Amino acid sequence: MRKIVVVITIMTMLFCNIGIVNASSASDLKLAKNWAKSHYSEPIKVVNDFKVPKKRKGTVYIEKLHTKSDGGRDGHTIRGNYYVKYPKKVKKGTKVTMYCVWNPKNNACDDVVAVVCLGMIK
Repeated sequence: MRKIVVVITIMTMLFCNIGIVNASSASDLKLAKNWAKSHYSEPIKVVNDFKVPKKRKGTVYIEKLHTKSDGGRDGHTIRGNYYVKYPKKVKKGTKVTMYCVWNPKNNACDDVVAVVCLGMIK
């Protein structure tokens, strides 16, 4: 009887984890869009890794970055191999999707106003 309870508990944990991973990515994008809507009135566009145009003034760009954890709070982008920092510890080798909200008020090359990942905005 105890073995059955352990197996059911493990299976439940596995299914819950799969659901959380898929829901987290979708809810992170939703968080990023809601944050951008609450801070800016400009139109919002979502782009993939490193596709933010140099002349983006007047539009809020949300950049979707695919990253891989180096263990702890450190990681790097899969494309381009740039260093990233997570808001909480992540197991080594885990792929994490991050959303960077770029400032629509200027064209500065490093003006990210918010980063959303793992259900947190920083």
